[in-house]
Amino acid sequence: MLCNFDNAWSATQDMREQIIEAQRFVRVSGAQWEGSTNAGYSFDEGRFEHYPRFELNKIARECDRIIGEYRQNRISVKFRPKDDKASEALAEKMNGKFRADYQETSGGEACDNAFDDAVTGGFGCFRMCADYEDEMDPSNEQRRISLLPVYDPATCVFFDQDSKQYDRSDAMWAMEMFSMTPKAFEAEYPDSIAASLSRDDTGTQYDWSTPDAIYVGRYYEVRIEKVKLTAWRNPVSGETAIYDEEQIKDIVDELNDGAFEMIGERTVKKRRVYCGLLSGAEWLEEPKRIPGEHIPLIPVYGRRSFVDNQERIEGHAAKAMDAQRLENLMVSMIADNATQAGGDGIPVVDVDMIPGTLATHWAERNKKRPAFLPMVSLKNKNGDITAQAQVSSYTPPTQMPPALAGLLQYTGTAIQQITGASQLENMPSNVATDTVDSIFNRMDTQSYIYMDNMAKSMRRAGVCVAFYGA
Repeated sequence: MLCNFDNAWSATQDMREQIIEAQRFVRVSGAQWEGSTNAGYSFDEGRFEHYPRFELNKIARECDRIIGEYRQNRISVKFRPKDDKASEALAEKMNGKFRADYQETSGGEACDNAFDDAVTGGFGCFRMCADYEDEMDPSNEQRRISLLPVYDPATCVFFDQDSKQYDRSDAMWAMEMFSMTPKAFEAEYPDSIAASLSRDDTGTQYDWSTPDAIYVGRYYEVRIEKVKLTAWRNPVSGETAIYDEEQIKDIVDELNDGAFEMIGERTVKKRRVYCGLLSGAEWLEEPKRIPGEHIPLIPVYGRRSFVDNQERIEGHAAKAMDAQRLENLMVSMIADNATQAGGDGIPVVDVDMIPGTLATHWAERNKKRPAFLPMVSLKNKNGDITAQAQVSSYTPPTQMPPALAGLLQYTGTAIQQITGASQLENMPSNVATDTVDSIFNRMDTQSYIYMDNMAKSMRRAGVCVAFYGA
Protein backbone atom coordinates (compact mmCIF):
# COMPACT_ATOMS: atom_id res chain seq x y z
CA MET A 1 0.00 0.00 0.00
CA LEU A 2 2.73 2.48 0.93
CA CYS A 3 4.60 1.72 -2.29
CA ASN A 4 1.45 2.39 -4.31
CA PHE A 5 0.93 5.65 -2.49
CA ASP A 6 4.55 6.72 -2.85
CA ASN A 7 4.53 6.07 -6.61
CA ALA A 8 1.31 8.06 -7.04
CA TRP A 9 2.58 10.93 -4.90
CA SER A 10 5.97 11.26 -6.60
CA ALA A 11 4.55 10.94 -10.14
CA THR A 12 1.96 13.68 -9.64
CA GLN A 13 3.77 16.01 -7.25
CA ASP A 14 4.53 18.71 -9.84
CA MET A 15 0.97 18.69 -11.16
CA ARG A 16 -0.46 18.92 -7.64
CA GLU A 17 1.79 21.88 -6.86
CA GLN A 18 0.45 23.65 -9.95
CA ILE A 19 -3.14 22.98 -8.86
CA ILE A 20 -2.45 24.39 -5.39
CA GLU A 21 -0.69 27.40 -6.90
CA ALA A 22 -3.72 28.12 -9.11
CA GLN A 23 -6.12 27.81 -6.17
CA ARG A 24 -4.01 30.17 -4.08
CA PHE A 25 -3.75 32.53 -7.05
CA VAL A 26 -7.54 32.82 -7.18
CA ARG A 27 -8.49 32.68 -3.51
CA VAL A 28 -5.59 33.89 -1.33
CA SER A 29 -4.76 37.59 -1.07
CA GLY A 30 -1.16 38.28 -2.03
CA ALA A 31 -0.66 34.91 -3.74
CA GLN A 32 -0.67 36.45 -7.23
CA TRP A 33 2.87 37.66 -6.54
CA GLU A 34 4.03 34.16 -5.57
CA GLY A 35 5.64 31.60 -7.83
CA SER A 36 6.65 32.30 -11.41
CA THR A 37 5.27 32.53 -14.92
CA ASN A 38 4.68 29.44 -17.03
CA ALA A 39 8.15 29.95 -18.49
CA GLY A 40 9.74 30.06 -15.02
CA TYR A 41 10.24 33.84 -14.64
CA SER A 42 9.89 34.81 -10.99
CA PHE A 43 8.63 38.13 -9.64
CA ASP A 44 10.53 37.56 -6.40
CA GLU A 45 13.73 38.89 -7.97
CA GLY A 46 15.35 42.02 -6.57
CA ARG A 47 14.28 44.42 -9.33
CA PHE A 48 10.60 43.96 -8.40
CA GLU A 49 10.81 43.83 -4.62
CA HIS A 50 10.53 47.63 -4.18
CA TYR A 51 7.33 47.98 -6.20
CA PRO A 52 4.01 48.27 -4.35
CA ARG A 53 2.32 44.93 -5.04
CA PHE A 54 -1.25 45.58 -6.10
CA GLU A 55 -3.68 42.85 -7.17
CA LEU A 56 -6.57 43.33 -9.58
CA ASN A 57 -8.07 39.87 -9.24
CA LYS A 58 -10.16 39.58 -12.39
CA ILE A 59 -9.77 35.80 -12.60
CA ALA A 60 -11.61 35.23 -9.31
CA ARG A 61 -14.64 37.05 -10.70
CA GLU A 62 -14.74 34.79 -13.76
CA CYS A 63 -14.36 31.65 -11.65
CA ASP A 64 -17.20 32.88 -9.43
CA ARG A 65 -19.33 33.47 -12.53
CA ILE A 66 -18.99 29.82 -13.59
CA ILE A 67 -19.58 28.63 -10.03
CA GLY A 68 -22.67 30.84 -9.82
CA GLU A 69 -24.04 29.38 -13.07
CA TYR A 70 -23.65 25.89 -11.62
CA ARG A 71 -25.36 26.74 -8.35
CA GLN A 72 -28.29 28.21 -10.23
CA ASN A 73 -28.66 24.91 -12.10
CA ARG A 74 -27.20 22.16 -9.93
CA ILE A 75 -26.72 18.78 -11.57
CA SER A 76 -28.28 15.76 -9.87
CA VAL A 77 -28.65 12.03 -10.43
CA LYS A 78 -31.64 10.67 -12.31
CA PHE A 79 -32.25 6.91 -12.41
CA ARG A 80 -33.98 5.37 -15.42
CA PRO A 81 -34.97 1.75 -16.16
CA LYS A 82 -32.25 0.05 -18.16
CA ASP A 83 -34.46 -2.68 -19.64
CA ASP A 84 -37.84 -4.35 -19.23
CA LYS A 85 -36.73 -6.09 -16.04
CA ALA A 86 -36.63 -2.74 -14.21
CA SER A 87 -39.71 -0.63 -13.62
CA GLU A 88 -40.40 3.08 -13.71
CA ALA A 89 -41.70 2.83 -10.15
CA LEU A 90 -38.38 1.42 -8.90
CA ALA A 91 -36.42 4.13 -10.73
CA GLU A 92 -38.62 6.85 -9.25
CA LYS A 93 -38.21 5.31 -5.80
CA MET A 94 -34.43 5.43 -6.17
CA ASN A 95 -34.64 9.05 -7.34
CA GLY A 96 -36.62 9.97 -4.26
CA LYS A 97 -34.27 8.08 -1.96
CA PHE A 98 -31.23 9.78 -3.47
CA ARG A 99 -32.79 13.24 -3.15
CA ALA A 100 -33.67 12.58 0.48
CA ASP A 101 -30.18 11.30 1.33
CA TYR A 102 -28.61 14.21 -0.58
CA GLN A 103 -30.54 16.76 1.48
CA GLU A 104 -30.21 15.00 4.84
CA THR A 105 -26.45 14.60 4.55
CA SER A 106 -23.80 17.02 3.29
CA GLY A 107 -24.68 16.42 -0.36
CA GLY A 108 -24.97 20.06 -1.34
CA GLU A 109 -21.76 21.05 0.44
CA ALA A 110 -19.88 18.05 -0.98
CA CYS A 111 -20.82 18.72 -4.61
CA ASP A 112 -20.42 22.50 -4.38
CA ASN A 113 -16.98 22.17 -2.80
CA ALA A 114 -15.84 19.67 -5.45
CA PHE A 115 -17.07 21.87 -8.30
CA ASP A 116 -15.41 24.97 -6.81
CA ASP A 117 -12.08 23.15 -6.57
CA ALA A 118 -12.42 21.85 -10.14
CA VAL A 119 -13.04 25.34 -11.55
CA THR A 120 -10.31 27.16 -9.64
CA GLY A 121 -7.53 24.55 -9.53
CA GLY A 122 -8.70 21.77 -11.83
CA PHE A 123 -9.36 18.94 -9.36
CA GLY A 124 -12.14 18.38 -6.84
CA CYS A 125 -13.53 15.31 -5.10
CA PHE A 126 -16.29 14.10 -2.80
CA ARG A 127 -16.75 10.86 -0.91
CA MET A 128 -19.73 8.53 -0.54
CA CYS A 129 -20.46 6.02 2.17
CA ALA A 130 -23.37 3.86 3.28
CA ASP A 131 -24.14 4.74 6.90
CA TYR A 132 -26.82 3.33 9.15
CA GLU A 133 -29.81 5.65 9.36
CA ASP A 134 -29.82 5.37 13.15
CA GLU A 135 -26.53 4.17 14.60
CA MET A 136 -28.01 4.29 18.10
CA ASP A 137 -30.66 1.70 17.24
CA PRO A 138 -29.10 -1.79 16.89
CA SER A 139 -32.31 -3.19 15.41
CA ASN A 140 -32.37 -0.67 12.55
CA GLU A 141 -30.49 -2.18 9.61
CA GLN A 142 -31.55 0.51 7.13
CA ARG A 143 -28.74 2.42 5.47
CA ARG A 144 -28.58 5.76 3.73
CA ILE A 145 -26.08 7.15 1.26
CA SER A 146 -23.99 9.97 2.68
CA LEU A 147 -22.19 12.43 0.41
CA LEU A 148 -19.25 13.99 2.23
CA PRO A 149 -16.95 16.81 1.11
CA VAL A 150 -13.24 16.24 0.58
CA TYR A 151 -11.37 19.46 1.26
CA ASP A 152 -8.12 20.32 -0.51
CA PRO A 153 -8.12 17.11 -2.62
CA ALA A 154 -4.95 18.09 -4.48
CA THR A 155 -3.01 17.31 -1.31
CA CYS A 156 -4.94 14.34 0.04
CA VAL A 157 -6.59 12.24 -2.72
CA PHE A 158 -4.57 9.71 -4.70
CA PHE A 159 -5.69 7.20 -7.33
CA ASP A 160 -4.17 4.16 -8.97
CA GLN A 161 -1.59 5.41 -11.49
CA ASP A 162 -2.68 2.77 -14.01
CA SER A 163 -6.22 4.16 -14.19
CA LYS A 164 -7.02 6.43 -17.13
CA GLN A 165 -10.81 6.82 -17.07
CA TYR A 166 -12.22 10.21 -16.11
CA ASP A 167 -14.32 8.77 -13.28
CA ARG A 168 -11.53 6.43 -12.13
CA SER A 169 -13.81 3.45 -12.58
CA ASP A 170 -10.77 1.43 -13.67
CA ALA A 171 -8.77 2.22 -10.52
CA MET A 172 -7.87 -0.77 -8.36
CA TRP A 173 -6.97 1.33 -5.33
CA ALA A 174 -7.34 4.86 -3.99
CA MET A 175 -6.44 6.75 -0.85
CA GLU A 176 -7.92 9.73 0.93
CA MET A 177 -5.75 11.30 3.59
CA PHE A 178 -6.82 13.43 6.52
CA SER A 179 -4.91 14.97 9.40
CA MET A 180 -5.28 14.58 13.15
CA THR A 181 -3.62 16.44 15.97
CA PRO A 182 -1.13 14.32 17.94
CA LYS A 183 -3.41 14.53 20.97
CA ALA A 184 -6.48 13.34 19.04
CA PHE A 185 -4.45 10.55 17.40
CA GLU A 186 -3.23 9.30 20.77
CA ALA A 187 -6.76 9.35 22.19
CA GLU A 188 -8.22 7.49 19.19
CA TYR A 189 -5.38 5.00 18.69
CA PRO A 190 -3.49 4.76 22.01
CA ASP A 191 -1.60 1.61 21.05
CA SER A 192 -0.50 2.79 17.60
CA ILE A 193 2.71 4.42 16.44
CA ALA A 194 2.67 8.05 15.28
CA ALA A 195 5.08 7.20 12.48
CA SER A 196 7.25 9.65 10.58
CA LEU A 197 8.62 8.15 7.40
CA SER A 198 11.50 9.34 5.25
CA ARG A 199 13.28 8.03 2.18
CA ASP A 200 16.34 6.98 4.14
CA ASP A 201 14.73 4.27 6.24
CA THR A 202 11.63 3.08 4.39
CA GLY A 203 11.86 4.24 0.78
CA THR A 204 8.79 6.42 1.22
CA GLN A 205 9.08 10.14 0.50
CA TYR A 206 5.97 11.39 2.26
CA ASP A 207 6.30 12.69 5.81
CA TRP A 208 3.35 11.17 7.67
CA SER A 209 4.00 12.92 10.96
CA THR A 210 4.84 16.52 11.84
CA PRO A 211 4.88 18.29 15.21
CA ASP A 212 1.44 19.75 14.47
CA ALA A 213 -0.36 16.95 12.61
CA ILE A 214 -0.40 13.22 12.00
CA TYR A 215 -1.72 12.04 8.66
CA VAL A 216 -3.98 9.02 8.39
CA GLY A 217 -4.93 7.37 5.12
CA ARG A 218 -8.31 5.87 4.27
CA TYR A 219 -7.20 3.17 1.83
CA TYR A 220 -9.62 1.59 -0.66
CA GLU A 221 -8.77 -1.54 -2.60
CA VAL A 222 -10.72 -3.44 -5.24
CA ARG A 223 -10.34 -7.21 -5.10
CA ILE A 224 -11.59 -9.63 -7.71
CA GLU A 225 -12.83 -12.65 -5.77
CA LYS A 226 -14.38 -15.93 -6.80
CA VAL A 227 -17.93 -16.35 -5.54
CA LYS A 228 -20.15 -19.43 -5.73
CA LEU A 229 -23.70 -18.76 -6.95
CA THR A 230 -26.59 -21.16 -6.49
CA ALA A 231 -29.92 -21.10 -8.32
CA TRP A 232 -33.12 -22.17 -6.53
CA ARG A 233 -36.59 -22.83 -7.89
CA ASN A 234 -40.02 -22.97 -6.27
CA PRO A 235 -41.77 -26.07 -7.69
CA VAL A 236 -45.20 -24.57 -7.08
CA SER A 237 -44.83 -21.13 -8.64
CA GLY A 238 -41.91 -21.95 -10.91
CA GLU A 239 -40.07 -18.81 -9.81
CA THR A 240 -36.28 -18.93 -9.60
CA ALA A 241 -33.78 -16.95 -7.51
CA ILE A 242 -29.98 -16.75 -7.45
CA TYR A 243 -27.98 -16.24 -4.26
CA ASP A 244 -24.28 -16.01 -3.48
CA GLU A 245 -22.50 -17.64 -0.56
CA GLU A 246 -23.11 -14.79 1.87
CA GLN A 247 -26.79 -14.42 1.03
CA ILE A 248 -27.51 -18.12 1.25
CA LYS A 249 -26.31 -18.31 4.87
CA ASP A 250 -29.22 -16.21 6.09
CA ILE A 251 -32.00 -17.95 4.16
CA VAL A 252 -30.87 -21.56 3.74
CA ASP A 253 -33.33 -22.80 6.39
CA GLU A 254 -36.17 -20.88 4.75
CA LEU A 255 -35.35 -22.40 1.38
CA ASN A 256 -35.30 -25.93 2.78
CA ASP A 257 -38.53 -25.47 4.74
CA GLY A 258 -40.26 -24.03 1.70
CA ALA A 259 -39.40 -27.08 -0.37
CA PHE A 260 -37.25 -25.07 -2.77
CA GLU A 261 -34.97 -27.14 -4.92
CA MET A 262 -31.47 -26.20 -6.07
CA ILE A 263 -31.27 -26.36 -9.84
CA GLY A 264 -27.64 -25.37 -10.37
CA GLU A 265 -24.52 -23.67 -9.13
CA ARG A 266 -21.43 -22.08 -10.60
CA THR A 267 -18.42 -19.99 -9.60
CA VAL A 268 -18.06 -16.45 -10.92
CA LYS A 269 -15.71 -13.51 -10.38
CA LYS A 270 -17.04 -10.52 -8.50
CA ARG A 271 -15.66 -7.08 -7.61
CA ARG A 272 -15.49 -6.31 -3.94
CA VAL A 273 -14.17 -3.19 -2.22
CA TYR A 274 -12.24 -3.18 1.04
CA CYS A 275 -11.44 -0.14 3.15
CA GLY A 276 -8.96 0.28 5.99
CA LEU A 277 -7.18 3.02 7.91
CA LEU A 278 -3.39 3.17 7.94
CA SER A 279 -0.65 5.36 9.31
CA GLY A 280 2.90 5.58 8.09
CA ALA A 281 3.87 2.38 9.90
CA GLU A 282 0.87 0.10 10.39
CA TRP A 283 -2.81 -0.57 9.90
CA LEU A 284 -4.89 1.37 12.38
CA GLU A 285 -7.98 -0.52 11.22
CA GLU A 286 -7.64 -3.65 9.14
CA PRO A 287 -9.33 -3.53 5.71
CA LYS A 288 -12.98 -4.52 5.83
CA ARG A 289 -15.40 -5.10 3.04
CA ILE A 290 -17.75 -2.17 2.41
CA PRO A 291 -21.04 -2.14 0.45
CA GLY A 292 -20.88 -1.78 -3.30
CA GLU A 293 -18.46 -2.72 -6.04
CA HIS A 294 -16.85 0.67 -6.67
CA ILE A 295 -14.40 2.92 -4.85
CA PRO A 296 -16.61 5.64 -3.36
CA LEU A 297 -14.28 8.56 -4.15
CA ILE A 298 -15.82 10.64 -6.93
CA PRO A 299 -13.35 12.93 -8.77
CA VAL A 300 -14.40 16.15 -10.49
CA TYR A 301 -12.02 17.67 -13.03
CA GLY A 302 -11.80 21.03 -14.75
CA ARG A 303 -9.72 20.39 -17.86
CA ARG A 304 -8.04 16.98 -18.06
CA SER A 305 -5.83 15.50 -20.75
CA PHE A 306 -2.89 13.15 -21.25
CA VAL A 307 0.28 14.54 -22.85
CA ASP A 308 3.56 12.60 -22.99
CA ASN A 309 1.81 9.81 -21.06
CA GLN A 310 1.33 12.22 -18.16
CA GLU A 311 -1.99 13.35 -16.77
CA ARG A 312 -2.43 17.11 -17.12
CA ILE A 313 -5.06 18.93 -15.05
CA GLU A 314 -6.00 22.60 -15.25
CA GLY A 315 -8.69 24.86 -13.92
CA HIS A 316 -10.16 28.03 -15.34
CA ALA A 317 -7.37 30.21 -13.93
CA ALA A 318 -4.34 28.39 -15.33
CA LYS A 319 -4.20 29.94 -18.81
CA ALA A 320 -4.84 33.49 -17.58
CA MET A 321 -2.37 33.59 -14.68
CA ASP A 322 0.48 35.06 -16.73
CA ALA A 323 -1.74 37.82 -18.12
CA GLN A 324 -3.02 38.60 -14.62
CA ARG A 325 0.53 38.73 -13.26
CA LEU A 326 1.55 41.10 -16.05
CA GLU A 327 -1.39 43.40 -15.41
CA ASN A 328 -0.63 43.46 -11.68
CA LEU A 329 2.97 44.36 -12.49
CA MET A 330 1.96 47.15 -14.88
CA VAL A 331 -0.46 48.67 -12.38
CA SER A 332 2.16 48.47 -9.63
CA MET A 333 4.75 50.17 -11.85
CA ILE A 334 2.32 52.97 -12.72
CA ALA A 335 1.46 53.45 -9.05
CA ASP A 336 5.14 53.50 -8.16
CA ASN A 337 5.84 56.15 -10.81
CA ALA A 338 2.89 58.21 -9.61
CA THR A 339 4.31 58.33 -6.08
CA GLN A 340 7.80 59.35 -7.15
CA ALA A 341 6.85 63.07 -7.54
CA GLY A 342 9.59 63.82 -10.03
CA GLY A 343 11.86 61.02 -8.95
CA ASP A 344 13.02 60.47 -12.53
CA GLY A 345 15.12 63.71 -12.41
CA ILE A 346 17.67 62.51 -9.86
CA PRO A 347 20.93 64.54 -10.16
CA VAL A 348 24.36 62.91 -10.38
CA VAL A 349 26.79 65.00 -8.30
CA ASP A 350 30.15 64.93 -6.55
CA VAL A 351 29.91 63.39 -3.09
CA ASP A 352 31.34 66.56 -1.51
CA MET A 353 28.82 68.81 -3.23
CA ILE A 354 25.92 67.97 -0.89
CA PRO A 355 26.66 67.81 2.86
CA GLY A 356 25.12 65.11 5.02
CA THR A 357 22.27 67.27 6.33
CA LEU A 358 21.14 68.19 2.83
CA ALA A 359 21.53 64.61 1.63
CA THR A 360 18.93 63.54 4.19
CA HIS A 361 16.45 66.12 2.89
CA TRP A 362 16.94 64.96 -0.70
CA ALA A 363 16.72 61.24 0.21
CA GLU A 364 13.40 61.68 2.02
CA ARG A 365 11.72 63.88 -0.60
CA ASN A 366 9.23 61.14 -1.62
CA LYS A 367 8.32 60.33 1.99
CA LYS A 368 7.92 63.84 3.44
CA ARG A 369 6.91 65.59 0.20
CA PRO A 370 8.69 68.96 0.98
CA ALA A 371 7.71 72.15 -0.85
CA PHE A 372 11.36 72.68 -1.89
CA LEU A 373 14.75 70.98 -1.78
CA PRO A 374 17.51 73.00 -0.02
CA MET A 375 20.99 73.55 -1.38
CA VAL A 376 24.12 75.52 -0.30
CA SER A 377 26.54 77.71 -2.16
CA LEU A 378 29.74 76.06 -3.38
CA LYS A 379 32.90 77.26 -1.67
CA ASN A 380 36.57 76.71 -2.31
CA LYS A 381 39.20 75.61 0.18
CA ASN A 382 39.58 79.13 1.51
CA GLY A 383 35.84 79.44 2.19
CA ASP A 384 35.16 81.84 -0.64
CA ILE A 385 31.88 81.36 -2.52
CA THR A 386 32.52 80.12 -6.03
CA ALA A 387 28.92 79.41 -7.03
CA GLN A 388 25.98 81.17 -5.41
CA ALA A 389 23.08 78.92 -4.31
CA GLN A 390 20.03 79.53 -6.45
CA VAL A 391 17.15 77.71 -8.07
CA SER A 392 18.95 75.75 -10.72
CA SER A 393 16.12 73.56 -12.04
CA TYR A 394 12.83 71.91 -11.22
CA THR A 395 12.12 68.18 -11.06
CA PRO A 396 10.19 67.18 -14.19
CA PRO A 397 6.75 65.56 -13.96
CA THR A 398 6.67 61.77 -14.18
CA GLN A 399 5.65 60.56 -17.62
CA MET A 400 4.12 57.16 -18.19
CA PRO A 401 5.85 55.45 -21.12
CA PRO A 402 3.48 54.95 -24.09
CA ALA A 403 4.47 51.28 -24.25
CA LEU A 404 3.33 50.80 -20.65
CA ALA A 405 -0.11 52.27 -21.37
CA GLY A 406 -0.55 50.06 -24.43
CA LEU A 407 0.61 46.96 -22.57
CA LEU A 408 -1.82 47.64 -19.72
CA GLN A 409 -4.72 47.86 -22.16
CA TYR A 410 -3.59 44.68 -23.89
CA THR A 411 -3.35 42.63 -20.69
CA GLY A 412 -6.90 43.58 -19.70
CA THR A 413 -8.17 42.43 -23.09
CA ALA A 414 -6.09 39.24 -22.89
CA ILE A 415 -7.57 38.27 -19.53
CA GLN A 416 -11.07 38.85 -20.90
CA GLN A 417 -10.38 36.70 -23.97
CA ILE A 418 -8.74 33.85 -22.04
CA THR A 419 -11.32 33.59 -19.27
CA GLY A 420 -14.35 34.41 -21.43
CA ALA A 421 -15.24 37.43 -19.31
CA SER A 422 -18.72 38.84 -19.66
CA GLN A 423 -19.15 41.04 -22.72
CA LEU A 424 -22.44 42.45 -21.50
CA GLU A 425 -21.00 45.09 -19.18
CA ASN A 426 -20.00 47.49 -21.96
CA MET A 427 -22.74 46.54 -24.38
CA PRO A 428 -25.07 49.39 -25.43
CA SER A 429 -28.76 49.06 -24.68
CA ASN A 430 -29.89 49.09 -28.31
CA VAL A 431 -28.20 45.84 -29.33
CA ALA A 432 -30.39 43.39 -31.23
CA THR A 433 -31.79 40.34 -29.47
CA ASP A 434 -29.96 37.97 -31.83
CA THR A 435 -26.66 39.59 -30.90
CA VAL A 436 -27.38 39.21 -27.18
CA ASP A 437 -28.26 35.53 -27.68
CA SER A 438 -25.03 35.02 -29.62
CA ILE A 439 -22.99 36.56 -26.78
CA PHE A 440 -24.76 34.36 -24.22
CA ASN A 441 -24.01 31.27 -26.33
CA ARG A 442 -20.31 32.15 -26.44
CA MET A 443 -20.30 32.68 -22.68
CA ASP A 444 -22.01 29.31 -22.13
CA THR A 445 -19.28 27.49 -24.05
CA GLN A 446 -16.72 28.75 -21.51
CA SER A 447 -18.52 27.01 -18.64
CA TYR A 448 -19.93 24.03 -20.55
CA ILE A 449 -16.83 21.89 -20.14
CA TYR A 450 -17.04 22.21 -16.35
CA MET A 451 -20.78 21.49 -16.30
CA ASP A 452 -20.28 18.45 -18.53
CA ASN A 453 -17.49 17.10 -16.33
CA MET A 454 -19.67 17.59 -13.25
CA ALA A 455 -22.42 15.62 -15.00
CA LYS A 456 -19.94 12.76 -15.58
CA SER A 457 -19.02 12.79 -11.90
CA MET A 458 -22.66 12.75 -10.79
CA ARG A 459 -23.30 9.84 -13.16
CA ARG A 460 -20.47 8.01 -11.41
CA ALA A 461 -22.11 8.78 -8.07
CA GLY A 462 -25.36 7.32 -9.40
CA VAL A 463 -23.57 4.12 -10.42
CA CYS A 464 -22.15 3.78 -6.91
CA VAL A 465 -25.60 4.32 -5.40
CA ALA A 466 -27.11 1.65 -7.66
CA PHE A 467 -24.51 -0.89 -6.56
CA TYR A 468 -24.96 0.06 -2.90
CA GLY A 469 -28.55 -1.05 -3.23
CA ALA A 470 -27.71 -4.13 -5.27
